[in-house]
Amino acid sequence: MENKDYRESIGKKLAQALTEDDFADLEDLIEMPSRETFDKWVEEVDQRVEKKLRRRKMLSMCAIFVIVVALVAFGIAIKGFAVPEVEADPDDKRSIDNSMETTATYTAWDELPDDIKEEFIEFTAFPEGYEVESVEVAEEFELTRVVFIASNGDETIRVRQRIYKDGTLDANLVTVGNEVKQWFGMDVYVESHTDRIQMTTYNFVTNNILVDITSDINIGEDAIKLLIEKAVL
Repeated sequence: MENKDYRESIGKKLAQALTEDDFADLEDLIEMPSRETFDKWVEEVDQRVEKKLRRRKMLSMCAIFVIVVALVAFGIAIKGFAVPEVEADPDDKRSIDNSMETTATYTAWDELPDDIKEEFIEFTAFPEGYEVESVEVAEEFELTRVVFIASNGDETIRVRQRIYKDGTLDANLVTVGNEVKQWFGMDVYVESHTDRIQMTTYNFVTNNILVDITSDINIGEDAIKLLIEKAVL
């Protein structure tokens, strides 16, 4: 160590001893400690500094460990997070998916909200043996949809109604049928599929509601005509 540092350190020791009235240390300093004593002091200071540095390093490592554990726990929580589903009762389930579509499923028409029942049509005259299993209401950004599902064993009739919120209709959704029939003052477009799906679809518009009815191909046309008649007249 340079003599300058040596003298400065002795001066600080003298000032501290005078301030604290530490005569014992003052006497030792007046006697001018040896170079060995001074080096010992320096070594003690270095040890204290090194101890503080080790303590700070340990605290930093502990803090980093806590942060890593918290991030891992947060990642696990996000990964296991499920899309929420709110259940009002066993027959009424509402969910929200990524397309912002809200759906609710009911077991009967009477359970639907009043505003939905005022806008849409109730279908009741299903062929003998068919019973309504569910009525689904779906609200999307551009439309509201109501779907009846009636079943008789493995056979199913689905009645889907759609109302566009801007009041418009896409004509292409109506005129896709191969055959046009005049029922109750309406154009009903009938399209039969005899290949893989074995289904018949009936499309028509009434009161600005776009309706399509899909049934097994072995259900007679007269049965579907009666179902429509009881609903729209």
